[in-house]
Amino acid sequence: GMVKMTLPNYEGRSWGVAVEDIDDHTQVGSVVLYPGFESNGKIYSTLLDVQNDGRDTQLTGGIQSSMAVTNVKVTTDTAGTVDAGTNVTDGTTLYISFDASENGTPVTVTPSLPYAITTNGDYEFTLTNASGKTKMHTISVTNYKVATVSNTLEIGDYVVYEGNANNSYTLDSNLTGYDSENGKELKPVSTTWRVWDKKADGTIVIMPTSPVNSFYLQGEKGFVNSLNIIENVCKIYANEEYGVTADKVKSLKIEDLEDESVSSNMKTVRDNYQKDDDSHPQYGETNAEQYGNSGYTSGKFYIETDGITIRSTPNIASSSNPIVLKQTYYNNSSPAWNNCGNSKLSSTTYGTLLGITMSWLASPCVDLYSSGAGFIVRGAYSSSVGGANLYSPGGGAGMGRYGVRPLVSLNATLQIDTNDTTRDGSTAEKAWKLIKK
Repeated sequence: GMVKMTLPNYEGRSWGVAVEDIDDHTQVGSVVLYPGFESNGKIYSTLLDVQNDGRDTQLTGGIQSSMAVTNVKVTTDTAGTVDAGTNVTDGTTLYISFDASENGTPVTVTPSLPYAITTNGDYEFTLTNASGKTKMHTISVTNYKVATVSNTLEIGDYVVYEGNANNSYTLDSNLTGYDSENGKELKPVSTTWRVWDKKADGTIVIMPTSPVNSFYLQGEKGFVNSLNIIENVCKIYANEEYGVTADKVKSLKIEDLEDESVSSNMKTVRDNYQKDDDSHPQYGETNAEQYGNSGYTSGKFYIETDGITIRSTPNIASSSNPIVLKQTYYNNSSPAWNNCGNSKLSSTTYGTLLGITMSWLASPCVDLYSSGAGFIVRGAYSSSVGGANLYSPGGGAGMGRYGVRPLVSLNATLQIDTNDTTRDGSTAEKAWKLIKK
């Protein structure tokens, strides 16, 4: 458009219009004092940027030409007719082509086109016009499929992962109930990880192949604080270098094992637990239903009527405050773990992923009997699902010592390092390596 401005006069020199290329998409119209002076093949001159109220500087790249690039293509053929799309395997040869001209006249492109490529990246080309002036142009290629956890990993695959070494959790006997481990610091340990789950949104969940960071829980304190302790110990395996914040780490729970894709019979065993035992409530049945009374009339109960939710303070039973609870404990000494469906590891089952060592589950429950109840924190391994009875209302503190099973959620777009072609996730030695963010 028209710009009206007052410019100083210089004897023997004039003001003219120039175009400064900011990038491939942006040009700034300016007025420039010429002739300038030439040095080492470049023209230097005072330039005033109209858009920025008079920028007084030097145009160090010379007055840019109007060479332009159009019709950029990345194709599977040298003729430039078959578009490559955006799901190409790394290593496949593709070809960059484009039209380059200045005011309708073709210019020379170096390196020559079509240009063969085999991976994503920024590719630089030099444009040279008839006067010998040059201009650089960059083509960014993103057609190749990047190896990510969502399009590479399968359930059962081995993965290299570690928690942030600066993370820690200190055991407090006022919470665990176990004096001998008071002040013990737990830090992430080096361990082997495998893919436990693959979510519909591409999120990959990995879990260590054996429990980590064993500790004791004992008595009323251990039961009441068990969920927070177990979850907080798991969270030391967060590592923001992989995009894993603390909220993306949780403990394995009984619900994870009851999922139909993990076990074919856990819910059946659960629902039929103590079904034929008249002296003991069936799973989901209350003590009042089983024993034909209004509820327990003595004892301290640290769980709500649902038999799952932990109370921070005990509910004291009395004749005026009878306690009714649901039976939520069950054990499964021979869980039927389903095949994980991984084509590369067709024999792998979730039982194999759980390993041979019992671990804490972040799943409290209650086992009812005629005179009271047992307050249990669950545990599981490949051959059994059970738990540790930490407290009974009639007195007596139990204990258990297991490690935890952190479930770490990896964002679907987290990339896999494919430089080592021997790695395919099939063994711990060939575990996939993740690219840190």
